[in-house]
Amino acid sequence: MRGKVFAVVLSWVRKFCRTKVTVYPDPTQFLQIARYALLAGQWQQAADAYTEANLSAPADLYHAGFAQVKLGDAIACLRLWRQLDCTHPDFIVQKEQVSLLLIEELHCRLDENPLKQEAEVRQLLEEFSLAYLPSGGGLLTRCRSLRLARLWQEEQIEEIFASADETDWLQPTALAVQAKAACQLMMEADITIPTAQARHFINCCLSLLFHPEVGPQSEPQRQALLDFGVDVLRRQAARQLNNGGSLLWQWEEELALLRRMSRLSAMPIFTPALALQAKIADQLFILIQKSRDAFADSSKWMAAGAVYSSAAQALLLVREGDYDGAMDTLVELEEIDDPFVAWGAAQVRTACGLHYLYRGQCRKAEQILINGPAHWTAELEKQLLAAIERDDNQDGTALAACLGILTLPENAETGAVFCSTLTNQVVRLRSSEEASPKLLDAAMRKAVALNPNDDFAQMIFDQVRRDLALTEIGEAFDRDCFAEAARIATASRFPQAVEQFFETARQVAARIERGDYADQEAAVFTLNELLDSVSSVDSSHGAVRRIRRVLDGLRIEARHESL
Repeated sequence: MRGKVFAVVLSWVRKFCRTKVTVYPDPTQFLQIARYALLAGQWQQAADAYTEANLSAPADLYHAGFAQVKLGDAIACLRLWRQLDCTHPDFIVQKEQVSLLLIEELHCRLDENPLKQEAEVRQLLEEFSLAYLPSGGGLLTRCRSLRLARLWQEEQIEEIFASADETDWLQPTALAVQAKAACQLMMEADITIPTAQARHFINCCLSLLFHPEVGPQSEPQRQALLDFGVDVLRRQAARQLNNGGSLLWQWEEELALLRRMSRLSAMPIFTPALALQAKIADQLFILIQKSRDAFADSSKWMAAGAVYSSAAQALLLVREGDYDGAMDTLVELEEIDDPFVAWGAAQVRTACGLHYLYRGQCRKAEQILINGPAHWTAELEKQLLAAIERDDNQDGTALAACLGILTLPENAETGAVFCSTLTNQVVRLRSSEEASPKLLDAAMRKAVALNPNDDFAQMIFDQVRRDLALTEIGEAFDRDCFAEAARIATASRFPQAVEQFFETARQVAARIERGDYADQEAAVFTLNELLDSVSSVDSSHGAVRRIRRVLDGLRIEARHESL
């Protein structure tokens, strides 16, 4: 009897196995099968059943993923588990463990066929956000390096340059490929290349020069690369009238800095821009902080530290011409209590102020340079002198701004230089009549204040004050402000100004006598005011008698008309 029962049950099970899809078309039945299979440790059967079922309950999604990972399919597991909105710590740990399994699998794929598997590996890294894990970040770095190697093999040089922002610069291979591509671009360029591309070439080549693993291993190799870089940049400088010189300056300055720093440590030494991208600027900053003796003077030490400090980004923005962006960072930078940052912030303020000065935004330039912390430097002195001496500033606005900026501290030698420069520029503007007498007077007041012992400046100051007095007297007469003209003439110590006052007064009287004033009453009123003003300066002057004669004539004429 038992044998018959067993045979019947066995027959039923076999029939179920052959026809389970048709016998149980309802997906809920598959959930039951999957749950029993899971309890029995039958991972493949459970996974198959879960695949046929409609998964919506969190528990079913979790168990379906669990079955997949037991089968070694971490990808399927994570795709199921990412549908769960669960923040339980144990579940988070499990997800990370499965993510690590996937990362190991992806590493194996890259080992087997790196170039073929790279695209899929990158896609999976992005799909599951695996790069946030330490090992995932390393995998992403491998993918990026492999991509650069593939692009180099395929001679896609432009693509390598375009991928600079996502390059892991701490990977020696990545740095070497980027440097080779940058050199290739520069060699193939028969026309002017963009400044950003030229700066990229400088950053890659100089950083490669001082890399302990992939840099030149002998001095002849290093010198050959240096000669190549200088030659390329000189050719670009000949084409780029505006930026060519700055590129050569950047090469020389950063070469000297990196050469000095390479003697201090065996770590990779990057240019400031590349150090920011590689996120090692802080390490290089600390290296400089501890190496005061490696620099000839404190200013060079400060300059080196500043370009790797918190002020580095603002300094780079200035170099790239983004002065507005650099100014946006100043307030925050100047609140940082660090001498290197303070030095860098002062350089940014000076550069931005001079930029706006040269663009004719003189009020803005003056506010920037005066309102910040006092920081008088030789560079600021040089640039202000150049601004004062500019010949293309027709109305003298740059000169006007410099007068305010020159309230910054200066020593006697600096004062003498600026006094001479201001005086020479005033002479030029005065002879060409390109600036107002008031501006020239303000300039000479500043000049003699900077150096009271300059006899030539004192002489020009006297001439400018005389010109100003003559101009102001004329303007006062034009407005019929005779009392103001008299006050100016009285206050002036220049005989020419007084004589100009009397001559203009005679001319006014002559116009009235000719009948230029149609209203006789207004003419009499004007003459009375003129007479009072002229008498206040010199009652015995001939102009007084002239005005009285004209006034008497008008009065006689008025009496005749009234008869």
